Order: sequence, then C-alpha cells, then structure tokens
Amino acid sequence: MNKLLYSLGTILLVIAAWIGFASNEENIPSIDSQEQVNEPESIEVHSDQENTELIEGIDTVITSIEELQNIVEASPSDVNQINEKGKVLETNWDVIEKQVEELDKEAYVNIEKSLYPLIAEAKKDNPNVENLKSLASDTTEKLTDFKNEISSS
Repeated sequence: MNKLLYSLGTILLVIAAWIGFASNEENIPSIDSQEQVNEPESIEVHSDQENTELIEGIDTVITSIEELQNIVEASPSDVNQINEKGKVLETNWDVIEKQVEELDKEAYVNIEKSLYPLIAEAKKDNPNVENLKSLASDTTEKLTDFKNEISSS
C-alpha cells in the first residue's frame, strides 16, 4: 500500500512540475516581441502603408457601390446583375473589413449598419430598388467620411 501511495505521489509531483514549467515558457517574452518594442519607427512606416492600402480598398468598395447604383438606375429589373454586384460588393468589403474594425470600431459599426442591409438587399431574389438606392447612398457617404478621416490623420 505504501509503495502505491509513494508511486502515486511521485507521479503527481512530476505532472505538477511539468505543468509549471510548461506554463512558465508561455510567460517568457520572445525575441520578436522585444524587437517590436525597440523599433517604433518601422511600425509607423508599416501603418502608413496599411492606411494607403486601406484607402485603396475603401475606394474599391465605393466603386462597387457606384456600379450597383448604376445598374439599379439603368435596369432595375435586371435581378441577376444586381445580385452579382451585391456579391462583388461583399467580396470587396471582406478584404478590408478587419482593418476598418481594428482602426476605428465605432466607424466600423456605423458603416456596417447600412452596408450589410445593402448587401442583403442586393442579393435578394426580388430586391427593393428604392431601399437599394437609399442604402447605397448612406453607405457611400459613411465610407467617404471614414476615408477622409483616415486620410487626414
């Protein structure tokens, strides 16, 4: 009985030590994270590049919305083209969505309040043309305001 208790105690002690060492390795900062702290200039340059890419992405989304608006104006009964432009708009937004959210959560939420209903409406079998026009206008305005905000900073 004593041998069993001794063996069990030894096993538990080894497991506890192993868990302690394993969790201690997670708390040790890596060399990569130390380099990032010591080089703030490279982060700023990267941030400027990201802003430029984000602005280009916003322009692409605005262009997608304008193309959707043109189709809605020219041929509101062409559901296939409206559906296709809705899918393209969604794809273009997906490219920049995370960047927008990380940069300005409040603006992100504001944009999506009209953008997601616009995408959903454009993908319907029988989209409401007046609703599409209104949502497209609202979303374009919000995206333009956001683009101007990040351009000036």
